[in-house]
Amino acid sequence: MKIAVIGSGISGLSMCYFLNNTNYDITLFEKENKLGGHTNSYTVNSGVDEGLKIDTGFIVFNDRNYTQFLKIINSLKIPYDNSDMSFSYWNKVKQKGYSGKNLRGLLPNSVLDLGKIVLLKNIYLYTKKFKQDFIKGNLIKYSLYEYFECNKFPKTVVE
Repeated sequence: MKIAVIGSGISGLSMCYFLNNTNYDITLFEKENKLGGHTNSYTVNSGVDEGLKIDTGFIVFNDRNYTQFLKIINSLKIPYDNSDMSFSYWNKVKQKGYSGKNLRGLLPNSVLDLGKIVLLKNIYLYTKKFKQDFIKGNLIKYSLYEYFECNKFPKTVVE
């Protein structure tokens, strides 16, 4: 039997890995010129951090939620360490940022930063609605984009 695997993100690569020692004829298709999907690792080429490996993609790794991924890591004998998982960004143009490491990162840089206060309120309200609709099974008929559109989620929350 021939199997086509579309995309070389973690799902596609995992599928190929688990089917590797079977009698299936597996072909992996990837439109980009690199493997890895959302992961994006590179090495700093100059400066004081030269040689440092940086991961810029969305990366989450924990044994509770990623049991199959952990099986791959362990079977390949890839060492790993505990780390502090957090998310942050900084927009140079708008001089606005966010840090998800602790509560302080959620607070506006200034009490007068009304835009950030409104954004936080909207994230709270729409996340609550999203969770309720998920529990009720109301998401199954929509793509994520369609759900946001139908429920008139603000662009600031979606982006």
